[in-house]
Amino acid sequence: VDLLNIRQNAEHNRYLERLNSLLHRKLNLRQTPSANVSNATPSVNLANNSR
Repeated sequence: VDLLNIRQNAEHNRYLERLNSLLHRKLNLRQTPSANVSNATPSVNLANNSR
């Protein structure tokens, strides 16, 4: 068993978790654009259905 690899993986996981939480915080701050994008798709579908 490579203990060095295990330690590096653990540190990398911690780093990724920190990145993840930062990204989620940014996404939470910018929730309205994503909501607008999801709201835009049904209207596109309605336009396609009316054809």
